[in-house]
Amino acid sequence: MTSGEWLDAAQRALDADDMDGALAIWHSIRCKYPFAPEGYVRAASALSQVGRHDEAEDILAIAPLSVLSNLDFLREWALVAHQSGNYSKAVDRWQMLNVLFPRSIIGFSGLAMSFSSEGAFAAAENVLKLGMKYVPDAIELEAEYAMLAVHQESWPEAVQRWQRVCNKFPNNQTGFVGLAKALQASGNHDAAKESVANALIQFPGDSELLIMHAEAAEKSMDFSHAISRWAAVLSYDPKNAWAEHRLEKAREGLTSLAYDKEQFGLMMLFESLGEERSGMEFGTFQRAMGADPVGLLRWSELGISQLSYALESAFEGVGLPSQTDVVIDSHIDGDEYVTVDKRYGIRTHSFVVPSKMTPEAFLNDSCRRLQFMRQKLLRDLSAAERVFVYRLSKTETADEEIARLQTALSRYGNSLLLCVHPTHRNDTNGNLFRRGQRLLIGYVKPFVESRGSDAIRPSEGWLTICRHVMEIYRARLRIP
Repeated sequence: MTSGEWLDAAQRALDADDMDGALAIWHSIRCKYPFAPEGYVRAASALSQVGRHDEAEDILAIAPLSVLSNLDFLREWALVAHQSGNYSKAVDRWQMLNVLFPRSIIGFSGLAMSFSSEGAFAAAENVLKLGMKYVPDAIELEAEYAMLAVHQESWPEAVQRWQRVCNKFPNNQTGFVGLAKALQASGNHDAAKESVANALIQFPGDSELLIMHAEAAEKSMDFSHAISRWAAVLSYDPKNAWAEHRLEKAREGLTSLAYDKEQFGLMMLFESLGEERSGMEFGTFQRAMGADPVGLLRWSELGISQLSYALESAFEGVGLPSQTDVVIDSHIDGDEYVTVDKRYGIRTHSFVVPSKMTPEAFLNDSCRRLQFMRQKLLRDLSAAERVFVYRLSKTETADEEIARLQTALSRYGNSLLLCVHPTHRNDTNGNLFRRGQRLLIGYVKPFVESRGSDAIRPSEGWLTICRHVMEIYRARLRIP
């Protein structure tokens, strides 16, 4: 067999989830072709992607000196350190790559990534500016430069940088997608809609732009346009199950007015602090009412003591790669990635199937999102303008556990806390009791999964409770 045939055999084994078989073939390649970098690089990459960073390092460490000057080897050497969370070591390795390959796009991009991950944003910006000077036609570097502003939530700067990408690379949709997202995140929703609509004239089949266009109509309760736009997504991507789901929801909204504006406004008053078990019920209920608020714990599972501890610690470390694991959760609808915070035990659903992206890419994206969401939650807690909801799994919970949770929440402000117990009785479904000025206790029947259908019917008890809480909230603020 040639070296190429050996490599193809290893890839087939890896695609078949036979890691041991793939590693054995790569070992044979290293023995037969000791000066070829592929046997080291591909084995290390596969191991690192599943979290076996030490083994990846061991394989790279035995490579002969001649391989150390190979670009692919140096890139993987730096990536393994980065993926293991050792950003300072990754920085050293990226810098070595840049010395040997001074005009390498991956060298500038990788070094900026590692600087950014350890919070050295100024150093990351300087690296990318230098890269854009040496490689002026690299859209990857321009896009990374814009994303740095996004990570720091510097929205005016992010908009300006994405506009620069659009102007410099008018035939590439990357800048237009980034610009629309930055405009939306900055609160300039009208400009974001206009940006997406204009970009679709030039890039009519871009999936991200099509989805953003459909979501914009959906959020505006413009179900007629939402239907046509989700249909357009499906015309380019017929197997997109999420688009099929949103299309059906848009049709329901048009025919039954289930997403009326009153209910939407009601749902946006509440923010989930997670649930003890399913991690899905209140978030699913909000979605059924037409609201999709962004929240750190909306799709999360954690115990009440874990939630209290996280609040007491200001969710310190949430989103750091060293504190975050990625696991695959299997359920009736298939597999999905789930992030697990190792300090607080927070399990967060992603709705991302493993076939869509590698664990490494998912971890990087998730950590950035989790860090952003942590900061948003802390701001929301301090603003005390929402009712924070925690779904319990037991019909009764010890008073001291709820008292600790309320005390932890009170550290940030005077928010209302709604703790909801399950009930299996129709006569108590939707009951709400007040315990002091800032604590509410509710009882709601658990969701029922429809046999033979993917739909989950939200309990009427949730809507009853939310309406009662709204009355208390308005009275508390003396709103007529």
